[in-house]
Amino acid sequence: MSKLSLSVAQPPRASEYGPSVAVARLAQADRAIAEAITATDAVRLVANAAALAEWARAVKAGEEHERQAAVFVLRAKRNAGQRIAEAQARGEVATRQTGRPVSVGNDDTSPPATLAEIGVTRDESSEWKRLAAEWSDEALTAAAEEMERPSLAGIQARAPGMFTSDTPEWYTPTHIVEAVVAVLGTIDLDPCAEPERRIPAARHFTVADNGLEQGWRGRVYMNPPYGREIVAWIDKLAEEHRYGNVTEAVALVPARVDTTWWRRLPFTEWAAITGRLAFSDHENAAPFPSAACYLGPNWQRFREVFAPLGDGYTRWDLAA
Repeated sequence: MSKLSLSVAQPPRASEYGPSVAVARLAQADRAIAEAITATDAVRLVANAAALAEWARAVKAGEEHERQAAVFVLRAKRNAGQRIAEAQARGEVATRQTGRPVSVGNDDTSPPATLAEIGVTRDESSEWKRLAAEWSDEALTAAAEEMERPSLAGIQARAPGMFTSDTPEWYTPTHIVEAVVAVLGTIDLDPCAEPERRIPAARHFTVADNGLEQGWRGRVYMNPPYGREIVAWIDKLAEEHRYGNVTEAVALVPARVDTTWWRRLPFTEWAAITGRLAFSDHENAAPFPSAACYLGPNWQRFREVFAPLGDGYTRWDLAA
């Protein structure tokens, strides 16, 4: 990696520098993206860009500069996806995690590097390569600049086929809605609202609004689409919660505890709903078990309300 790319890796501390330095760092990051020509460099630059975006928030660089930093993160991910795909096509990076050693130098007989060895997970590699395949750098930048809060989830939502007529929608049963209201008190936002807006929330985002592109605030109830796009919604909720925009949330999701997206949902408590839910838009009960996952500080209230609905569990790594 070039010296320019590496210089973005360790942003100054917020206490030492202010917004003016952020502007210079953002311009420097823009040049660094173009210089990351190997898969390893490009992957490292994603982490660098993410650190820069966090730093821009910390120094209160201003809304425009924070948005610009978020766009840089997306561009860095796209560039990494492109470099990974190119390296895999040349046989320099393995297409699967096979545990083979990193290739050395230009020796064509050296086995390819694994994804883990270049610093990327399988899921990240797939997401970033998809981003590279579906978006040019110019189109990505233009689309991200139109978004209130630029994010990978929001960009992916704009790709063809994300909201199709066969997207599986399962409208929340009334007794679950009542339980959510009992936990949250007031629902500020339903980001996955059906056209009828049946959830008693102060604000609703329907398919037409595309909640993945909007900013989320306050107490949220999320019953996301249950197809492959559920990953984007989980990531969006996790991001908004991490930044403090979502203060409390309940997510109703399939109880697929073996999936990657389940581990990415930062819940503190969850309830395994007893039996199969009869969703209001389907004649028969769902063919899968359901879980209500809670994010926030009022986990004791969640326990009290959802205890009659199923077995409860505490996440070990987040438990007090």
